[in-house]
Amino acid sequence: MSSTRRPSLGHHPGPSKLALSSVTAAVRAAVLLGVVTALLPGCTSTTSCTLADCQSSAVVTFPANLVSGAFDLIIDGDESVTLRCLDPSAPETADNPDGITCNAEGFTIDGHPLANEREILVTVIPTDGSEEQSALVRLDAIETITPNGPDCPPTCVLRNGRFEPVGGI
Repeated sequence: MSSTRRPSLGHHPGPSKLALSSVTAAVRAAVLLGVVTALLPGCTSTTSCTLADCQSSAVVTFPANLVSGAFDLIIDGDESVTLRCLDPSAPETADNPDGITCNAEGFTIDGHPLANEREILVTVIPTDGSEEQSALVRLDAIETITPNGPDCPPTCVLRNGRFEPVGGI
C-alpha cells in the first residue's frame, strides 16, 4: 500500500525566520527615520534656501588731515593686522592682508574676520616720524544682508565707524 503524505490541514507553513527578520528590520528603519526626522528642526521645514553668499564689510573714516603721506595702520580685534598705506612702492605694502584697503580718508574691511567685530583698536603711525594716533573705534551695524531670505544663512552685516584719536589731531 502506497502511502501519500498529506500536509495536516491545521498546519500552514508560515514565513521563514529570514523573511520575518527582514520585515522587522525594515519596520525598525522606518520608525527610526521618522523619529530622526521629527527631531531635526530643519527637516520638517518647507523653506528651501538658495546658496547665495555674502561677506560682511566695515568702513572706518578718518578726520580730515589725519594723514598726508605714507603710514602704517594697525587694527586690533580678535586678531591683529598691520598694513602699509599710501606707499605703493614699499615692500611692506605687498604684505597687506587680503580684504583690507586703506587711504587718507580711512580704510575698508571686506570679507575679512575683522569686519564682524563690534569694536576695534586702530593705530595710525605716519612713516615720516610724526606722532602716532590711536583710538577705540565702535563699528555700528548699518545694514543686515540675508541674500537667501531671513530664515536662511548666511547673514552678513555692513558696519561703519569713525576714527576719533585721543586728544584730537
